[in-house]
Amino acid sequence: MLRLTKLNENKQYVVDKLYIKEEKQCYGGQAIERLAAYENLYESLLRYQNEISKDLEMLRQANKNKSVKFKELLANKIVNNNLIDLLEKAVLS
Repeated sequence: MLRLTKLNENKQYVVDKLYIKEEKQCYGGQAIERLAAYENLYESLLRYQNEISKDLEMLRQANKNKSVKFKELLANKIVNNNLIDLLEKAVLS
């Protein structure tokens, strides 16, 4: 992956003008597209976590908390939670 950001002498991340283009009243370009991809991933993970929680609750209410489906969903929830934590700590905070 080509890194678009670099750390300057003031310890701030900057992007070369090559990767950003000025639009009407905003900016776009490769750097903005990559940021949007991370933000979209984060939002998708949050939505999926919500869906998993609802599905797990339905299985609990049906007394199917020992089923393979329940265990798969629980494992997915743990993995997604770890990804969300990584994104929040490293990318989006």
